[in-house]
Amino acid sequence: MRLMAILEQLPGVRRAWPGSDGSLVWEGIDEDGLLRAGRIDSQGRVHRQPHGVDPAVPSPPAGLQATLVVHRLGRRAVRIWSDGVVKSVRPGRADALADAMEAFRTHATDALKVPALIDHDHAHLFTRRAPGAELRRSGAEGVDGWRTLMEEWPLVFRSTDDDRLPLHEGADEARVLRHWLEQVRVHGLIDPHAHVETRIRRLGELLTRAGSRRVLAHRDLHDGQILWDGEKVWLIDLDTACRAAPEVDLANLRAHAEVSHLCGRSDARVHGAILDGLDDLATRLDLRSADMDAYLEAARLRIALVHAFRPSDASWLPAWVDHCLRHTGIRSWTHASTQGE
Repeated sequence: MRLMAILEQLPGVRRAWPGSDGSLVWEGIDEDGLLRAGRIDSQGRVHRQPHGVDPAVPSPPAGLQATLVVHRLGRRAVRIWSDGVVKSVRPGRADALADAMEAFRTHATDALKVPALIDHDHAHLFTRRAPGAELRRSGAEGVDGWRTLMEEWPLVFRSTDDDRLPLHEGADEARVLRHWLEQVRVHGLIDPHAHVETRIRRLGELLTRAGSRRVLAHRDLHDGQILWDGEKVWLIDLDTACRAAPEVDLANLRAHAEVSHLCGRSDARVHGAILDGLDDLATRLDLRSADMDAYLEAARLRIALVHAFRPSDASWLPAWVDHCLRHTGIRSWTHASTQGE
């Protein structure tokens, strides 16, 4: 039996991540309402961890009264309390997370901020809890948040030579896409269509040749990682912070906004305002249409491939895959600069 078929029979599973050894790591809610993590090995054997227990990720200090909200077995766990968050990672990895927060804090403005870093050690990062609601769940009330984000964007996501942050090139973006395509193929999740595989190879060529400008980048920016408190925008989950092309975050944000509209979280008016604002931002940043198109198509396809491992997204994923296929190779970013084409 395929591992995903086994996964789909497990009650409460929300999402999974493929391993390099053919296994799946999963996260879900058990019958008591507690977040649980586990693993299905390459032979199809199911392993469940006790709530909050991870042999590879140290637990936070004893006595901390916090709720576990994220647990990717072997990689990270996130716990929250009234005004704080602790992210636990494998030993030795917390310093890089602290560096990422410091880089964004240095560039933050009065209206576009990151949570304050309280403390960190070799395996834990303690931060203040950001106020506000996710933009993807804010509807019409979040339009001002989107507007603030786009107004402040050039001040925060600007050129940086901070060598504490890794460099993420177009070739790296293409490599990520190929990795997820291979995982989908291994687990037999989506018939990848021969022309899509060909298109992904072509996108690799386009991304590798894309512009050389590098800015501070989140690299996994979407409307669930941007909070709006009515006055300020807050960026969270900075684990993937890097130096990358400005198109990376803009395209990823646009693609996720399209998902939110497809799922009914934003109506046509709100969605139109978001896309118009992103188009205007691309114009102000003087980004080439060809580069934006390539990064946008890559972001759309990556979302389809990643979310194929998330049973909780089965209700909208087929429509999204159809959306991706209908836009394969089609110029989608309308208002970006054509300079240099």
